[in-house]
Amino acid sequence: MGGVIDVDPALDCSRVTTLFGRPYPVQFRNQGAIDAWTRALENTEVWRRWQDPGTLCWDIRQEISWQLEHMHPMSLVPKQATEKVTANRRMLAVEISANLKYHLNKGTVIEATAALETLGVLKNQVRHPLR
Repeated sequence: MGGVIDVDPALDCSRVTTLFGRPYPVQFRNQGAIDAWTRALENTEVWRRWQDPGTLCWDIRQEISWQLEHMHPMSLVPKQATEKVTANRRMLAVEISANLKYHLNKGTVIEATAALETLGVLKNQVRHPLR
C-alpha cells in the first residue's frame, strides 16, 4: 500500500451486524460504509487501483489486512487474545473487500475460486458420468 491511511472511520461503518431485511451489500452501503471508504481513500492510488475492474477482491482484502496490521499491530494485543483478534481481522477484511468490490463493480462480483471450479467439475460429472 505504501503508507498507513486513517481508515478507522471507514472500519467503524463496515461491520454489518443486522441486515434489516436488506441484501448484505445494500446494508453495507446504507450504514455509510461506502461513503466512509470513499472519504478515506478517494485521493489515493489505492482507491484508483481498487476501481480497476482487473483488481481482485483478494487484492483489496490483502491491502485492508495490511492496513489493519499497521494501524493496530498485533504486538499491542494481549497474548491470550491474539487468535480471536486475528480471526476477527480476517473476517472483517473479507466482509469489507467483498462489499467494496461489489460496489466498485456496480453490483457484479464474479471470481471463480479453485473450490468453485472443482464444484463445477463435480457437478458436471454427476450429470454426465462416465459409462
